[in-house]
Amino acid sequence: MDKVALRSRIRARRRAAACPAAVASGDSADTLSANTVGVSLTKNTLDWLATLSGNHPGMVVCAYISTGYEPPTQELLRACTAAGYIVHVPVCEPDFQLSWVRWHSAVELVRSAWAPVMEPLGARIPFEALVAGTGAASSHNQLRAIIVPALAVDAEGTRLGQGGGYYDRFLAGVSGVPLAAVIYDDEYLPAGALPYDSLDMPVHYALTPSAWIPLGAAHHSTVDHSKDPIGGANG
Repeated sequence: MDKVALRSRIRARRRAAACPAAVASGDSADTLSANTVGVSLTKNTLDWLATLSGNHPGMVVCAYISTGYEPPTQELLRACTAAGYIVHVPVCEPDFQLSWVRWHSAVELVRSAWAPVMEPLGARIPFEALVAGTGAASSHNQLRAIIVPALAVDAEGTRLGQGGGYYDRFLAGVSGVPLAAVIYDDEYLPAGALPYDSLDMPVHYALTPSAWIPLGAAHHSTVDHSKDPIGGANG
């Protein structure tokens, strides 16, 4: 199946899982479900961050504000900030580029001029400047991890994105930083299940409501979780 068909199928499944009938009737089931997913995803993300070599509060984490039917990241952003991490989220720029704005719970959100998403107001920092500003001057401010959205991820680290092109362009310039993609449990697939081309940049971990999962080379180098049948720490 090609990427367009896969994206269509996964988006339809996400919409169906959101129980539109419950929303129409005013049922709170969707809110409860989203809250449960968000809490579980947050726990697994914090557990994953804690395992990274040299990790400690005060380090920088690049994440994102979820939208639509994506796994909710609002609680994740709040918890990372409360744990002492400095959180930055992306804003869209011309030519499919990303800049980064520091996130906090009271930050004002506005509609992006370039994509159908909400973005925070604040000083926009190019990724290169963000890395330079958190580099050798202080180990307590180093960029610790990057968390990105996805529609699916396979065991080798192939990521199926939304198709906008922003993250593939961004990830092509990233090296030496752990990369994790956020997905639902049933969007973690066996190795080779996703189409791949030269523009697709692999990720090292998947973050789901049930587990954090090392992928590809990260899986083979992760000893502590080798007994788990899907290669991660159950949450």
